[in-house]
Amino acid sequence: MASTQPADNDHLAEKLKKEGNALFVDKKYAQAIEKYSEALQVGGDNALLYSNRSACRMKLKNYLYAESDASKANPSFAKGYARLATAQTALREPYLSMQSWDKALDKLPKTNLNLLDLKRRSEYTTSRTAALHSWRERKLETAERIREWGQLTAELDFEDLPWIARTKKKFSTKWKKLRGKGTDLPWVVCAKKIMPRLIKEKDWSSCAWTLTRAHKSLVNGVRAYKHRNFLMALTLMSNAILTDYRVFQVQDLYDIKAVFENCGSYSREWPENSPLDLIQSEVLKHLDVDGVCSWDAIRPALDITVRVWICDAFFRGRYDDNLVAEAEYLAWAVDLIQWGRQQFTEVNKEVRGEIFEIEFLRCVQKLHIRALRKGFRYMDASALEEALRTADQLISDINAQPTPSRKTNPAKVAASYYHPKGEAFRLKGVYYMVKDVENMMETFQEFQGVRMLLQFLSPDYTCLLRSYENFVKAAKCVGEDDELHVAFLSYAAATISFTPRTARLRPILERIRRTLPKRSNIWERSFLGDSRDACLYEVMSEDERSRFGVTRGY
Repeated sequence: MASTQPADNDHLAEKLKKEGNALFVDKKYAQAIEKYSEALQVGGDNALLYSNRSACRMKLKNYLYAESDASKANPSFAKGYARLATAQTALREPYLSMQSWDKALDKLPKTNLNLLDLKRRSEYTTSRTAALHSWRERKLETAERIREWGQLTAELDFEDLPWIARTKKKFSTKWKKLRGKGTDLPWVVCAKKIMPRLIKEKDWSSCAWTLTRAHKSLVNGVRAYKHRNFLMALTLMSNAILTDYRVFQVQDLYDIKAVFENCGSYSREWPENSPLDLIQSEVLKHLDVDGVCSWDAIRPALDITVRVWICDAFFRGRYDDNLVAEAEYLAWAVDLIQWGRQQFTEVNKEVRGEIFEIEFLRCVQKLHIRALRKGFRYMDASALEEALRTADQLISDINAQPTPSRKTNPAKVAASYYHPKGEAFRLKGVYYMVKDVENMMETFQEFQGVRMLLQFLSPDYTCLLRSYENFVKAAKCVGEDDELHVAFLSYAAATISFTPRTARLRPILERIRRTLPKRSNIWERSFLGDSRDACLYEVMSEDERSRFGVTRGY
């Protein structure tokens, strides 16, 4: 009886694989994934099944999952490497994609080539060349982005980053004026200076609260990293990201990268770089075997995993502009936290850990919403709609619960309640602006001429009006001395100026005039860059531009 078991498993695995293939052909990718997963559980051909499941996940745009599956394919399987390279391209990892294409080409037959072999070699070679061009472009983009950030310092590694080194040599004099070695960012310095006044005046809404709290966590995290206390550094640095990411400088990103790379192997309950579904199954398996006692091992492992994802996402998005991977890692973190909150509702919070608290979840959702918004330029219509639903759901969830008073913990309340909602409204504002731009461009192709273009911007300017309303709501979610407050109001002013409802423009401009002096208390030098007031410049009079120092910035 026992001897027939492997044969039965092979037969079942083959049956499940064929069912999965049929579902893939019918474009039922989620169901196909289930069939391939079942086939893997009964011991099917791992290389082919992982490769096929990777293809399904690519179709669903679950690129991290696709990369994970493709990397598990048999080393001699050319198509597995090709799918791995495709996933890495989608994740904006051209250097890794080049390496995978090289391996895929190496595994193809080299003699007696048939037409299919020749076609694949041609396709793989073309894709490899495209990855090379993309890698070169990304290097230049990275150097330019860091130059614009204005944080180039002597700590940069000239050997590892030659393209940045060349940029640094060219612009070092200019940027050293902004930041000298061992000094804080200008807005952090200003935030520290006004803290005594804020406490005296009981002003709990200032952005200085989150800036100083985040900066303190960052400084202590860097100190822990220098003493090689990587787990403490991971906790503190991730807390800084969750509180206010604007305190980070370029060299801090290298510290973050070193920290999460060192901490990844500390989670021994599942392999390093495990995907979300594997972690969930491992957690349940541990609880089934060891019961509540397993929390002593599970809690730190989950904490490390989530915080590594947060730091990895922040590094990829901030340093490498890898917005796709940033959004996916943060989506994993949100999904794992929400899953844990639902799965372990009866477990005491001290047992299950801080990451499952609602404030922690809101901060991660804030980062996720921000990553989605930044990635709009890579999204198709369905992805944009999904991002809008995510923002709407976050706003609804926050509104469904009472918001704590700011005075109880100004930094925590702002970072966990007001700022997440502000990011969601900001995403909606951009979404409706983009939607009307799409309408405008479609109209332009049908009706040539500027007059027609403006006339058919949208039948009743619905999208622009919604954009305006959401930017106004976003402004209410940040302190009046935060440069984002004026930025959101200026976006609202710009959008409403394109509609006949210009009567709404005057009160917005009045609010901007009132809050501009408050902004200068902290943000005389801008995190948003020289062009932060470009929208404001267009709707202000020449006298007002001069009085408030508003420039176009480009």
